[in-house]
Amino acid sequence: MAAFAKSAMVLLSVMTLIEVSFAVVYTVGESQGWTTHVDYKSWAANKTFHVGDIINFQYDAKNNDVIEVSREDFHTCNLRSPLAFFSTGRDMINMSYPRHYYYVCTTPGHCLDGQKVDIRVLKIPKSTPPTPSPTPTPNPSTSPSPSPSATPKPSTSPSATPKPSPNPSPSATPRPSPSPSPIATPPSPSATPNPSTSPSPSTNTSSSPKSSAAPPHDHSIPPVAQAPAPSKKSAASSMVSSKGLLAIQLLMALCFLAYF
Repeated sequence: MAAFAKSAMVLLSVMTLIEVSFAVVYTVGESQGWTTHVDYKSWAANKTFHVGDIINFQYDAKNNDVIEVSREDFHTCNLRSPLAFFSTGRDMINMSYPRHYYYVCTTPGHCLDGQKVDIRVLKIPKSTPPTPSPTPTPNPSTSPSPSPSATPKPSTSPSATPKPSPNPSPSATPRPSPSPSPIATPPSPSATPNPSTSPSPSTNTSSSPKSSAAPPHDHSIPPVAQAPAPSKKSAASSMVSSKGLLAIQLLMALCFLAYF
């Protein structure tokens, strides 16, 4: 509790110091002081009083004094109901509230001679920080916009279409070469020689297959001349030789199969 009271007193003292530091002291009547035949109405009208200001009354204490009265008593110079009384001759009165303060002198006839003053006290204005001047906004540069570049028009000439290359002529298909004619296997000597076999028909028989093996469609090969027709005797000999040749081939085939 004592700590709270001490804190309150410190706060009140600080507030009083703040008020005194911002207070303005006004001397009533200036150099003439508090006396008769002075226009205090004009003096107060030229001043602006705020809460915390101090009103200084300077006068001769033998012939003058100061009392605070109500508004009605101020206008009628009624001295019987004073609100406050001062008589030091150097009175310093603090303006604590925003209102009208009415003061008169109690010396007979002085109030009627104009020794009275009405002081209007206003509230302390709140200190507002100065408004910063607006920063001028730089105007955007008015540089000319670049003209649109001319867009080249597409050429309307048709592009040269490459002509298709001519189809290659079909290559000549090589014709099949004639297959070699089979070589006649000489007959093995038989046990009994055939006296009637003549060598000339045998030669003719071996040459006959060669001529028949020629391809039918090969026009580049000249036709082979036909051999003269064999006689009946040679035909019989040729048949015997063919049978012997066939028998030999069969025998060789059987031997081959028997071997494997």
